[in-house]
Amino acid sequence: MNFDKKIKGFLKNLFKKKIVDPVLEEKRLKILKQQYSEIVKYFDEKADQHNNIRKLQSEENNSICPSCKSTFVNYR
Repeated sequence: MNFDKKIKGFLKNLFKKKIVDPVLEEKRLKILKQQYSEIVKYFDEKADQHNNIRKLQSEENNSICPSCKSTFVNYR
């Protein structure tokens, strides 16, 4: 009975451990790094576009007087 528990425990531990090939692990890491850099680049471009739009809107809103709609705004 005790022997069966030891065998079952050994088999469970054997199947829990993953055998990792270092070459495959290196290839996966390279692919993941490439994907990560693409994702960062994509979101940086989106953020830059959004910031540029907000900046243009801010400049437009701040260059027109809300009372008279004149473009000769005096900053005091």
